[in-house]
Formats: sequence, structure tokens, C-alpha cells
Amino acid sequence: MGNRDGADLIRVIFATGHAAVKATGLKPDKTVYVSVRPEKLKCATTSVPGFNLRGLVKEHIYVGSVIKTIIELSNRQEVTMSLLAGAPLIPLGETVWVYWEKEDTVVLHANEETPSSLCEQVPKIEVRA
Repeated sequence: MGNRDGADLIRVIFATGHAAVKATGLKPDKTVYVSVRPEKLKCATTSVPGFNLRGLVKEHIYVGSVIKTIIELSNRQEVTMSLLAGAPLIPLGETVWVYWEKEDTVVLHANEETPSSLCEQVPKIEVRA
């Protein structure tokens, strides 16, 4: 975890970049888990203020009324973004910046719960900071 960027905003440092997240009661330089639901993830073809998570659009998977977009980050880790069918799709191989609304982040101290127990309850994208 990195520096405070504002009133409840914390900059979390990942292996692939950083993101500004909304969280309180966290101390600098501590390990945290960051979780964002796939339908809350977004991507843009230009950088987004507060976020520096860049990747390539690898695949679009159609699952009924949902499209799952797989984005491969610079460390080869994949994140999945869920969109409603009919939403405009970014072409495969395109470079994108992954972001989300800061308040859609769930931040947990590394010692509160393990990510595997969370995954079994609710599907989430998890990145260890």
C-alpha cells in the first residue's frame, strides 16, 4: 500500500501499476487485498486519473446476456470484466487501462480473511497489493 491521495483515498501499489481506492483506517506500507466485482471493472483506451493498470484485451466470451472480457496485465495476470451483451467491445489486442469507481473497491487487511474464502462466497477480482 502506498501514499494517501486525499480524504479517504489511498493509492495501492500493485506489481502492474497503481490505483486510487476509497478506504479508511489503513496504514501506509501494509499489505492489503483489493477486490472489485467483474461488473464494476471498466477499461479505457487512454489513461484514467488515479489508475495505472495497463493491459491487452485478450478475449471476449459470450455467456448468455453477459460478455466476459479477459484483459492480460503486464505481468501476464488476467482480470475479467463483465459487460451486458450489446455493449461496445474494444478490439482484441488493443491496449487498455483498467479502472473502476473508487467506491466500488473492497479493501481488506491481509490478516482479516484469506482471498480464497472470499472467492468461494462471491465471485470477485482480487489483486494482492
